[in-house]
Amino acid sequence: MAEFFPKIQKDFAVYKKFLKRKKQLESDTLLLVQETTKRRCLGNSKVDHGLPSGECKLEGSISIENQKRYSLRIFATHFGANPCFRFCSWGRSHVNRESGKGLPKRVIPTPHFHHVDKHGNMVAYLGKLTDPREGEKVRKDYQLGANLFCQESSLVSPNGKFVVVKLNTTELGLSIDDPLGSANFPT
Repeated sequence: MAEFFPKIQKDFAVYKKFLKRKKQLESDTLLLVQETTKRRCLGNSKVDHGLPSGECKLEGSISIENQKRYSLRIFATHFGANPCFRFCSWGRSHVNRESGKGLPKRVIPTPHFHHVDKHGNMVAYLGKLTDPREGEKVRKDYQLGANLFCQESSLVSPNGKFVVVKLNTTELGLSIDDPLGSANFPT
């Protein structure tokens, strides 16, 4: 079942301004730290949001086994408990409700963004990811995905640039290239 945001439906103009308004994170870096019980790294940073009430944060997560599987989400309690804007790099295609554009337009492959429409429903869209080759680049490079997310959501670091995503993990993911692949070992 699709997520529903009654507060956004009621005052869609505030949500649209929120997404377009430049929002500053508290730090230049989003540090993702390995969770002890799960096979992922997770982190968050407060966001200076300009909404009438509540708190706002950016949250990111990435799989340790497959670093192509990552997500970024904006939570603004003014709109509710669920993330009001998000990015998914991996997974099944999202199927939006029929909007009068035809059935083929309902299926949105990953990577993709999610925003809330004027009816209060969370919907997926591609944004600048309409070229499948570009989508594959973004899937392989979580920093590139974070940069695109920052552009799409108007997020900036305190220095006015993109947020740098750093991983703090005790193990290497199996999906990354061999870090010693170009090393020559004496025989």
